Amino acid sequence: MKKLLYIFIATLIFASCDPEQAKDIDLGPLPPPPTFIVEADPQNANRVIVKDQSTGYFSRLWVVEGGTPAQSSKEIDTIFFSKAGTYEISLYASKEGGSGTAFATKEVVIENDATIACEPKISLLTGGCEAAGKCWKFSTVAGAITVGPTFGAGDWYRSPVNGLVPEQMASRWCFKFEDFEFDFRNNGVTISPWAGYVAVPHTPTAGPWTFSPGTGQNGLDQIILTPGQFMGTWDSNHELHVALLTEDQLVVRTRIVSQAGVPAAEGWFEFYFVAE
Repeated sequence: MKKLLYIFIATLIFASCDPEQAKDIDLGPLPPPPTFIVEADPQNANRVIVKDQSTGYFSRLWVVEGGTPAQSSKEIDTIFFSKAGTYEISLYASKEGGSGTAFATKEVVIENDATIACEPKISLLTGGCEAAGKCWKFSTVAGAITVGPTFGAGDWYRSPVNGLVPEQMASRWCFKFEDFEFDFRNNGVTISPWAGYVAVPHTPTAGPWTFSPGTGQNGLDQIILTPGQFMGTWDSNHELHVALLTEDQLVVRTRIVSQAGVPAAEGWFEFYFVAE
């Protein structure tokens, strides 16, 4: 009897160790490449208009080499290129029932660098387009920083009067018309949202800026910094939508980004600056 019991237990152990056979999973076919067109903007030789002509896809993502915006999910969008050259525009799309993301790529040729005159808005931003440029700092008013889920919303956070820390108040963001130089003067430290909102050593990214009229959200003008640069907080995007620009006030809205610079699914900042 004991012998039979041992055999039964051994059989159970052997059976429990027998690996389960993996079942075949039908992931479905790879969706066909999306289709899109690229048209020259008749109003500006440094802009093109992209139009997604695909049907049946549930998501899309434009990825633009060297253009502004660098990424977009709109069906139709306008892309700005500040420098002459040949650039790739790719459209990535996923379809219900497909087994992955398909993409298509086209090239666009920009013949000349964008020429930007010292027009009134740029003059306000740069201090009359003088060589010294113009610097901006955070305002001390309530709402110097607001955060919300959508463009222009402040549902998540609104800073109180004098509510920013000394390192934020000491920072200066400066724009020069000559060579379109952007200078972030942070005294060697910046508040890090990824290290618990404490001051950490930080050397700002160097690079020029671009003023792009009418290419922002809801037709607003944009200030485009070099990727890796920011104006406001470190977790904000380098593409700024100008909500207000006067001689002494600058209000911009921009996306929340990850530490890798990828825009979040939702979340927008609004920053209120005053002239130095």
